[in-house]
Amino acid sequence: MKEDRDFCMQAIQHSDGIIIDLWSWFNCPGVGSNTGGLQGLYQQQRDHEASLRLADEWAPWAKLVKKTNRVDCKLDLAGFAKSLGRTVK
Repeated sequence: MKEDRDFCMQAIQHSDGIIIDLWSWFNCPGVGSNTGGLQGLYQQQRDHEASLRLADEWAPWAKLVKKTNRVDCKLDLAGFAKSLGRTVK
């Protein structure tokens, strides 16, 4: 459920370089609001559990943040990259 962000941290850790696009946006329904997909997992608050695991695994470069009706994990990608001596532009 948070595998995309975990993959990004692993890519920073194990590769020579990555490009992250933080400026592209798209409009989509609220997390877990549409039937199907991961909705059942969101209703069981499994995303909360996934956020806890992600924050624990990538501390101190991760922190839990409270959103309107859920808990999420925010990653400091640039800080983590800099800690490994990577160039961040």
